[in-house]
Amino acid sequence: MRTHTASLIRTLLAATLVAALLPGTALAQDRNLSMSFLPAASAPATQSSGSGGVGVGIKGGYLYNSMNFGGASNPFNGRSGWQLGIFFGGNRPGVVGVMGELNYVKKSFTDSGTGAVTNLYYLDIPVLLRINIGASSAAGVRVYFIGGPGFDFKVGDSISTIAAVQNFETFDVNVILGAGLEFARIILEAREQWGLRNIAITQLTTNDLKTRTFALLVGVRFN
Repeated sequence: MRTHTASLIRTLLAATLVAALLPGTALAQDRNLSMSFLPAASAPATQSSGSGGVGVGIKGGYLYNSMNFGGASNPFNGRSGWQLGIFFGGNRPGVVGVMGELNYVKKSFTDSGTGAVTNLYYLDIPVLLRINIGASSAAGVRVYFIGGPGFDFKVGDSISTIAAVQNFETFDVNVILGAGLEFARIILEAREQWGLRNIAITQLTTNDLKTRTFALLVGVRFN
């Protein structure tokens, strides 16, 4: 079930990306509509440089997921994971913007006692405020800071039969803070993500089990 769901999510991400990159393909088949785009071809180069419009790109990379167990002795050890997705918005040429993302995420951890590995797969949807500092042109260097909520929908899991927790919540809410560097459409970013909800349906003790994730991401902006 998890493999089928994961394949569907990847297919949707790919389709969304193609649609974002080729928004005018179908319209170009209509001669009248094609004529309406002729003035855009003669627009100043600054408008076609990629510094304007709604930004679209891909981003992905390494995650390290740890588990917050309410300050008590933690029965879980963190493990590496990954994330891949698309982003849009951010107001690259401006100072302040809003950026949305659609990510497929794998979060992993182990039971410190048994060594059992748990993998949780999420469709992650952050909505982030972005503050830009530096050159506004697409070719210039820009430092940015991001912050806001993220919404995780669990789409699959892989849980050992000897793992301490066998059932996890299907929904989580996060707070995300991060910073990045953007140069000539290449993006380097680091972010921290704190889960706000107890994700263990089966309680271990009175302590809540919450996720905490550190990410190092690399991306490419197409517009």
